[in-house]
Amino acid sequence: MNPLVPSPFDLFMLALGVVAAVLWVVAIWTLAKNRHWTPAQRLLWLLLILVAPVIGPALWLTVGRRAGATSSNGRLTA
Repeated sequence: MNPLVPSPFDLFMLALGVVAAVLWVVAIWTLAKNRHWTPAQRLLWLLLILVAPVIGPALWLTVGRRAGATSSNGRLTA
């Protein structure tokens, strides 16, 4: 095998890394724009995103973004 040609496993891992990096950037970007959380809560979310680079952004994008968008009566806002 030629060491200069990446194997299918190398290409898969590269694609997985790119997806994880994009997920991380999107999570930090949406967290910075979200004003439904207090600064302390946003800091905790940021720490979770940075410490757990795949699980943290996935949790933020699925749970955190929606949970912070509740109105005073407990209903989700658009």
